Amino acid sequence: MNLKNITLKTAELGPVKWEDVEKLQPGENGFICFISAEPIEKEDEEGNVKIHLLGTYIPTNFDYTPTYKEMVNFIVSKKYPNGKEQQLLRHGILNPQDEEYVAYYNDVEEITRTMKELLD
Repeated sequence: MNLKNITLKTAELGPVKWEDVEKLQPGENGFICFISAEPIEKEDEEGNVKIHLLGTYIPTNFDYTPTYKEMVNFIVSKKYPNGKEQQLLRHGILNPQDEEYVAYYNDVEEITRTMKELLD
């Protein structure tokens, strides 16, 4: 999922499995949505190396747990700001085969699939 125009942050999740991570969590200024994680090695006090997860998340301004559809709308509006989404939709109305519109449509479909998998 290409997330241009969206601020992504990371947080150490600890020695957990990705499937056990709550993808939507309260954050400092609103809910955060974890979208991916990668394993990292961490050494404990005794020198033992353990695998932890470093999660990548999208900070939001939601003060409640958003639905996956609300997250899709949030991401799309951040990715296509300042009327860009409406412009692309108008292109699609005029010409459903318009290259920019088709790319936008496919991108939104991918965002929708990803959010549904993560949050539903």
